[in-house]
Amino acid sequence: MSVAILESREVYDTIPGSIKDAALALLTSLLEPVSPEIRADYAKDPINWWKQGHFHFGLAVRNQLRRKGYDAAYFGVSNLDDIYVFLVEEALKLR
Repeated sequence: MSVAILESREVYDTIPGSIKDAALALLTSLLEPVSPEIRADYAKDPINWWKQGHFHFGLAVRNQLRRKGYDAAYFGVSNLDDIYVFLVEEALKLR
């Protein structure tokens, strides 16, 4: 695992659950229709499951978060790119 991913995970882990809860609920609902595909990708490669869809899927996830007020500033991070994968994983209870 790359240093950048480990650092991003450490940053994500410092975000209080009280801040993440509403965004996680949103993602759980939004991702429900595609959760079988996400779970299959995760099962094949738990580290890199998100890379193939980063530009399309990842952009859609990040845009939905921003539209609902869950932007980088809300989470206290510099970029949603750094944490959206962890939000998806937690919303779908992949880890």
